[in-house]
Amino acid sequence: MLNLNDPLEKLVKSKKKTKSIEKLNGANIFTIKDLLWCFPLRAFPTPSLKAFSSIREDELFKGEGIVQGVRVTPSFQKGKGRVNLSNISATVRDRHSDETITLQWFNAYPGIRQKIQGAQGAKVIFMGKPGEFKGKLQIVTPDLINEEDKDEQKFIVQYPTINGLASQYTKKLFDLIPEDLIGHYEEYLDHEFLNKNKMLSLPESFLVFHGKGINPINYSPTLKEMARKRLVFEEFFVEQLKFNIRKKDRIQEKAPIFKGHKLNASFQLFPFELTEDQKKVLNEIQKDFGAGTPMARLIQGDVGSGKTAIAILASLMITEHHQQVALMCPTEALASQHFKTFQEILGSKEVKIELLLGGLKIKQKNEIYSKLENGEVDIIIGTHALFQDAVKFKNLALAIIDEQHKFGVNQRIKLVSKGEGCHSLLLTATPIPRSLSLTNYGDLDISVIKSMPSNRKKIQTRIVPPDNFEKFLRFLNTRISMGEQAYIVVPAIEENPELDIATLDKVTERFKGFFPKIKIASLHGQMNGDDKLEVFHQFLKNESQLLISTSVIEVGINNPNATVMALLNPERFGLSSIHQLRGRVGRGGKPGFCFLIIDKVSLANTPRLKAIESTQDGFEISEADLEIRGQGDLFGTNQSGGVIRKVANIIEDQDILFLVRDNLSKLLRNPIVKRKAEEIEKEKYVLNTV
Repeated sequence: MLNLNDPLEKLVKSKKKTKSIEKLNGANIFTIKDLLWCFPLRAFPTPSLKAFSSIREDELFKGEGIVQGVRVTPSFQKGKGRVNLSNISATVRDRHSDETITLQWFNAYPGIRQKIQGAQGAKVIFMGKPGEFKGKLQIVTPDLINEEDKDEQKFIVQYPTINGLASQYTKKLFDLIPEDLIGHYEEYLDHEFLNKNKMLSLPESFLVFHGKGINPINYSPTLKEMARKRLVFEEFFVEQLKFNIRKKDRIQEKAPIFKGHKLNASFQLFPFELTEDQKKVLNEIQKDFGAGTPMARLIQGDVGSGKTAIAILASLMITEHHQQVALMCPTEALASQHFKTFQEILGSKEVKIELLLGGLKIKQKNEIYSKLENGEVDIIIGTHALFQDAVKFKNLALAIIDEQHKFGVNQRIKLVSKGEGCHSLLLTATPIPRSLSLTNYGDLDISVIKSMPSNRKKIQTRIVPPDNFEKFLRFLNTRISMGEQAYIVVPAIEENPELDIATLDKVTERFKGFFPKIKIASLHGQMNGDDKLEVFHQFLKNESQLLISTSVIEVGINNPNATVMALLNPERFGLSSIHQLRGRVGRGGKPGFCFLIIDKVSLANTPRLKAIESTQDGFEISEADLEIRGQGDLFGTNQSGGVIRKVANIIEDQDILFLVRDNLSKLLRNPIVKRKAEEIEKEKYVLNTV
């Protein structure tokens, strides 16, 4: 007797794997249950016979009529076996009226030609989707139906190509799955809950999606939506269940307890008053440090909200207990900047701080490695170099990852694993919509900083169409003449013949022509580390007044004297990236200005650019970015090990995600759910998000 967890081989009753099964296994589809989660591209019932008057564009139609005329021309293409192909056009008149429609076949095999030419003057039954051509409806590549099948309504299911396996072979395997076996798929939601939330049961949902046991007459879009909602709920539920298990595993681990830090006294280290949000987050961290289990907290705060101050005081809470801290940054510029800031703030505390960069000489690296292993370094700040095997700690107790979305999952885990019971603090300046927080970081504790330091000035943002470009140049010249500095950001380093966009070299030459007396520097990610740092430091010292760069300056550049940010071809950047870049100015008490320079007037009213011009709230912008760009790679950096959902969409299905979260605790008391959780734990499932 078949079981849903049986391997696919049992469907074909073979001890050996067929080629089809080998291809499916290559796509991580091993069991019958796995196969059920491979959904069709299209599943729909065939329509009943109708008069030509009911034809609608792009709506599947089945009709019958008399072939009035057939035109056949050579296609000059060869089919399999070098057979000659033809282009065929047939005019068909409705049997019940004078209306006609054209049926078209391109590159048709001889069998189609013989069939349609043989029907000249006779009845033909056809089915397909009409489309408009030169003001008239036609059907391209319609199906020709036998007389005995004309009244039969079928359910058509078309699967995608999976790992090179054609749709029809996947369909053959699905046809071998007994309907009553799908009926054994366990359901843990009661009828009352399903009815209240307009969902079908899990077995019913799979049957509807795969068109098994469905009477085409009873099929409707409402029925499919009820099935889809249940499958979406299941995907989000299993995802949240895995987060819950991972969080439970973490809080069962032991970690050193750090207590007694006088936070109020430490606030005095800063030359400014910390915001209430900063103080609240620091109290949350202090509580985590005293819990005896590893902290895993994500701090999300807008650009300039003061996350660095939190990182400094969190580090101090650890170092005063003679334990070590590692701060990992995505760029050498950001690491160098943090190193300088940490030294300035903690200089009076006699905290030993080192900077580890990939570009250091081997002798310098080896000295730092030795100090770290012997405990002679309290805080190490660096880039990817920190998670290398050569880096060993005496007692790493806190790993801080800045701009966490810039790192691969395994890199972050590797750093945290260098300390026993190590606490982790993740920082991001890209505010994350609640739905993304729940689906990407569901096992982390999340803190949000919304208030901004009192010395942060608002940044004025303006879209600059071509006819206002000269006005922008005059404004830029005025700000530079006042001793201020500016950034010009371009989307590409080199020219691409397929894209009409601003490039680094061309823009640099243009602005040297606009401002011949101003020192202009350029910066991009392909420069070596030393050259980048040299350009960066020159700009910090005001030895260059205008920095023309790619988006490499999105994080880590803090020049209080820079007040103008201009983006060329802003339509090429994500909203979150524009917001991050905008945050590079207005950091020193002077007002900041951001200009979105477009080369087409038509771009001025696009929702994306209007959204960035109208608000400075990073959370509003991230929600708009999510809606406009979809749930793809929101932050511009792929995260390995991410969750791949088959049906659920965090934009369209947020209400179902929140429904799952609201009912998670209650459902965890269900015996079926408990067993499901136990199965996941046995699989040693790790959701890669820390």
